[in-house]
Amino acid sequence: MKRVTKRSNRGGFTLTEATAAIIFVGLGMAGMLASLSSGTRATQGSYELGRAGYLVREIREYTFAIPFDDLVSQTYTQCIDGQGDAMNFDGDSEWQQKVTISRRKDSDLGSIDESGTSNVKYVQANILYKGQSIMEAGWLVTSEAAQ
Repeated sequence: MKRVTKRSNRGGFTLTEATAAIIFVGLGMAGMLASLSSGTRATQGSYELGRAGYLVREIREYTFAIPFDDLVSQTYTQCIDGQGDAMNFDGDSEWQQKVTISRRKDSDLGSIDESGTSNVKYVQANILYKGQSIMEAGWLVTSEAAQ
């Protein structure tokens, strides 16, 4: 005697189909989270470069505003603006402006003047964030006697 089973006509998903759908949705969400993470890192890097550029411009303005003889190598753990005043901004304790000064020969600006009598100083500014160098820039400053 044959046994006849009746199949239900109700629609639905099998366990295998549901598992596959969950896996595909999970992979898609993981990909979206990964792209969100990389976007956040890119935004942070952009912020750091923008802030470093701003701090370089401020220290450059400051080196042109002070007397030639007052230009000395120094590290500012609290960043300064173009007038030499301390700046306050979010996370400012993580930033530093490191300024290195060397005298250059009047006749050969690429050579360091060991005598210390030249009228030209080379300013090397290094902007640090969390101890890492973000941006470096250099420029020449002359005494009024050389102008």
